[in-house]
Amino acid sequence: DKVAALKRKLDDTEAEKDRLIKEAELTQARLQRAEVLTVGLAGESVRWKETVEKMDVEIEALTGDVFLSAAAISYFGSFTGQYRREVVGEWLSNMQKLNIPCSETFSLVAVMGSPVQVREWNLQGLPSDSVSLDNGVLVTRGKRWPLMIDPQEQANKWIKKKEGAEGSSGQLQLLKLGNPKLLLIVENAIRMGDPLLIEDIGEALDPSLEPVLQKAVFNNNGRLQIHLGDSD
Repeated sequence: DKVAALKRKLDDTEAEKDRLIKEAELTQARLQRAEVLTVGLAGESVRWKETVEKMDVEIEALTGDVFLSAAAISYFGSFTGQYRREVVGEWLSNMQKLNIPCSETFSLVAVMGSPVQVREWNLQGLPSDSVSLDNGVLVTRGKRWPLMIDPQEQANKWIKKKEGAEGSSGQLQLLKLGNPKLLLIVENAIRMGDPLLIEDIGEALDPSLEPVLQKAVFNNNGRLQIHLGDSD
């Protein structure tokens, strides 16, 4: 009986020993993972701190950057890339003299665009140079309808892909300026909310389009209307 009791005690001790070994191995593995996580989080802490510092700088410069963006959208249209850079240099110099906080180097597309949007534009055919990307901002952010001087038809192809893409608002309507149904097509596009691209524009436009170009919208009994030809 004593031998049997001692054997049972030995078996229990061996089982407890195996359990403790497995628990020690599990604890060691957890410690190793915790060490890896600690090192990783230490790196993340540095990155988060740098991100917060960068955001603080961007927030401080936001007012000036938006001011510069408004000026760029208003005036960049007819300027070449070189002249745009010269103008921005003068603007930045004046901002510093007036103590208006802004970024040291100004980029219109960085302030008014996003990497995702820029990539989408590039996939739709817009060239990736700074002038073309700035022009993309002018087209999408300006309050006036854009007049695109486009000898290489890059903007034409981009607009067709952009407005014809899945999820875009309405169906793109294409129209030549000499089309006898010009006003009817424009009117239908306005009524349906469809984007409209008028091609082959010369030096003069049909005077009937003036209200549309000026966005001369008025309120009539709670409805927004615009006068076009003989109809509202």
